[in-house]
Amino acid sequence: CSKNFCDTLTIRPNPEPSFEILYDCAPDSVCSSTLIDFLSTSTVESSLGGNIDSAFWYVDGVLEASLDEDNSFVTQFDQGFHTIDLIVLTEYGCSSPQFYTDSINVVDIPSAGFNVLNDTLCPDDLLQIDLLSSGYITNYQWSIYAEETDTFFTYISSDSLLPIFPELQQGLFDTTYTISLEVSNCCGSDTYNYPVLLKPKPIVCFALTKNELCSQDTVTLTFEPFVFGNTDSIYVDFGDGQFTTIYPDNVLPTMFNNIFHQYFGTENTGLDTTYYINIIGFNECGVDSCSDSITVKPLAIQSFFTTEMYYDVDTCENLQVDFIENSFAPTGSEVSWCFDWDSSTSSCNTLFSPISYVL
Repeated sequence: CSKNFCDTLTIRPNPEPSFEILYDCAPDSVCSSTLIDFLSTSTVESSLGGNIDSAFWYVDGVLEASLDEDNSFVTQFDQGFHTIDLIVLTEYGCSSPQFYTDSINVVDIPSAGFNVLNDTLCPDDLLQIDLLSSGYITNYQWSIYAEETDTFFTYISSDSLLPIFPELQQGLFDTTYTISLEVSNCCGSDTYNYPVLLKPKPIVCFALTKNELCSQDTVTLTFEPFVFGNTDSIYVDFGDGQFTTIYPDNVLPTMFNNIFHQYFGTENTGLDTTYYINIIGFNECGVDSCSDSITVKPLAIQSFFTTEMYYDVDTCENLQVDFIENSFAPTGSEVSWCFDWDSSTSSCNTLFSPISYVL
């Protein structure tokens, strides 16, 4: 004897969990200051699976939310790496056999920082910088500003390698430059500024009151307003074998006072003599020089006289003596003579033409 019994068994599929992460900086890192949406995109393969009812969200292994599957999971995270797990449940009580897992990197706004090892520079010095920035950084922008806030240099990079900074341009006096670094990521930016002082090399020159003079005349060397750059001292070579070193005065604002020098021509040849004046300025950053020339003319005019007869200088009065003028000067010169026969005074008694006089 036998008997058959038949029944129907329905095997319902398990859901497949999945989700997507929605945030402003996607696909870059997540910002700690923003809310993040986790949206379930879980599915069931056939209609036998029914609807997905529930979603269970885990953060770093801890259940954070149990929601209807069509509701997104919204939360905010501290800085760091975080793991997100999702399990879903259908209306028939079927659950996903395993978690769907994804991870996020949550970052803050980065912090800019650096240290300048030589914050007082001379024009030839190179900037020496230690980078101290921290955080998740996707962009570096270096800038150098002059005192007038004009941008002197800009460099943008996605890595932390230092740029080759340009040589800073000196001014007439000390110049302050600002070294600026801005670091940023999708969350925001931070800027750090550091002032550096650029000390100039000396800047020296001079002016002559005249570039042509007669032998035995004196010329003036004027240094203001031709000296800048915090010049400490100036070496002066007059070109005739004489030299001197001068320093600024002690009255603020300090300056270099004028100096004077007497030149002598070459009398025996009657030719002009050219002297080359050279000055060198010094300070802690270097030297600078300047030169000029001066032409010295010999004394082409000679003034002297003779007497017609020898006489005793200690003689009696009423002695008649003929004084003969023998001076000479270049042709065409406008010359006057002054004859002083009275030794008791130093003034001229007579102006006369070059002829013989009897006294």
